[in-house]
Amino acid sequence: MTWEVAAVWRRNMIVRDRETGSLWQHATGEALAGPLAGRQLTPLPGTQVTWGVWRQEQPETTAVASAEWVSHVPKAFVEFALRSTSQDGLNVPGMQRNDSRLPPHTPVAGLVVAGEARAYPLEMLRAAGVVNDALGGQPVALVYDSAGERVCAFDRRVSGRVVSLALRAGKLYAAEGAGRWRSDGASRVESAPSLRWLPLSRQRWLGWSEFHPGGDVKMAAPFAT
Repeated sequence: MTWEVAAVWRRNMIVRDRETGSLWQHATGEALAGPLAGRQLTPLPGTQVTWGVWRQEQPETTAVASAEWVSHVPKAFVEFALRSTSQDGLNVPGMQRNDSRLPPHTPVAGLVVAGEARAYPLEMLRAAGVVNDALGGQPVALVYDSAGERVCAFDRRVSGRVVSLALRAGKLYAAEGAGRWRSDGASRVESAPSLRWLPLSRQRWLGWSEFHPGGDVKMAAPFAT
């Protein structure tokens, strides 16, 4: 599909696919209006990291220097389409009342696994380094890399075993003694498996909580390493 920006709704982008004219919510990947209404996009894992660290890890990378943002859908039409999806606007994802469990502008890393959502305050991740957790019935780990100001989420299942991750001198280890990885999950042992990335969203609590109203918050890391 070919995408273009249509509008901004509740501090979140609405995009339109040129092929069908359907409108999609950026925060959830759901088609809200148009021929594909109700369809869901599959999120892909990515990372937010400093350019210097990225170039070290991916020396052959290319970069997008600029992008053209063009809208062909009037904002009034977008607002009408979104309001028509619910009789009560407060039931539409992205229109929930503010969640006071954290200050609105607290930076968080948000993770969704098997339909369960959890927010991890960035300050907590920075202090812990690694948080071994379980979400949606799956063992997961969130890793904060101070060198690149990066947060990654990984599946803790490696070659059929569940491991606990530990971070030492910017390098990841399995606490059980088997496995060594870079902070981005790439294996440091030839022929050994890399860690599987999980889609992670870094944003402020206000935006995350609006679109994941049933999610919880990891306020502490009792078994961080």
